[in-house]
Amino acid sequence: MAFRTEDNDLLTRVGPGTTMGRMLRQYWTPAIRSSALIADGAPVDVRLFGQDYVAFRSTDGSVGIVDEACPHRGVSLALARNEENGLRCIFHGWKFDTAGRLVDAPAEPAARREKFIASVKVNQYATREAAGLLWVFLGKGEAPPFPDFEFMDLPPEQVVIRRAVVPYNWVQGLEAHLDSSHVGFLHSGWTKQDTAHTEKKQREMIQKMLKDNAPRFEMDDTNYGLREGALRDLGEGITYARIREVVLPFHTFIPAPPDAHCSSRMSVPIDDENSAEWYVLYNAARPLD
Repeated sequence: MAFRTEDNDLLTRVGPGTTMGRMLRQYWTPAIRSSALIADGAPVDVRLFGQDYVAFRSTDGSVGIVDEACPHRGVSLALARNEENGLRCIFHGWKFDTAGRLVDAPAEPAARREKFIASVKVNQYATREAAGLLWVFLGKGEAPPFPDFEFMDLPPEQVVIRRAVVPYNWVQGLEAHLDSSHVGFLHSGWTKQDTAHTEKKQREMIQKMLKDNAPRFEMDDTNYGLREGALRDLGEGITYARIREVVLPFHTFIPAPPDAHCSSRMSVPIDDENSAEWYVLYNAARPLD
């Protein structure tokens, strides 16, 4: 069934002032790797929901995400000098701390500098670090409770997270993770291989999937999103059921056999036409090999 243009726009337009953009900003969003930020190191560009931000780690180790444009003349703070617990704009030396407060404006007359500094801020956003990622809340009001996913507090040797920037909107990414009927076609190259890069239990599970490329889908609404069942006929009265947990708006947990590695996907909008696909592989019981 094809979407009407207006329905497609409602779901996929995520910029400032859009309905979906306002909603998605009300959730904690993975932004970049924590390791990308070094104390007093160069600030890092972050683009989410069609807007540009800058992330930096100050001298004391605290992290800030602020609007990319300096509120003075709009100069990019991605070019700023990260020094002495603040980000200093290269144009007139305005300096902002991780809370977005202006703490220095050396080009202003000394007699009124203190009063002037107290009157200026740059938009700053709540941040948390977990699972080796920097998460940000870009919405209005108080941030919601932080996600408590199984992989959040695992030791580094038990979780691996990769990120791909892809040229499609976030709904296309989320829909692809729900639609396991594509596996036997799009991924047929590697799914038919007996590869050492995939655990034996995973390979056995994949082979069951390939026996029926037209699964029947069932959905249950939950208070966190939905639970999806992909039901495949294996013959002789046997049905293979893959149950997928979907924590809206970004998170999909891929079914795995008992005692095997688990995996999750996060489809995050960069803008209307590009997304960040975060791939999470983890094992809650033992290190990854």
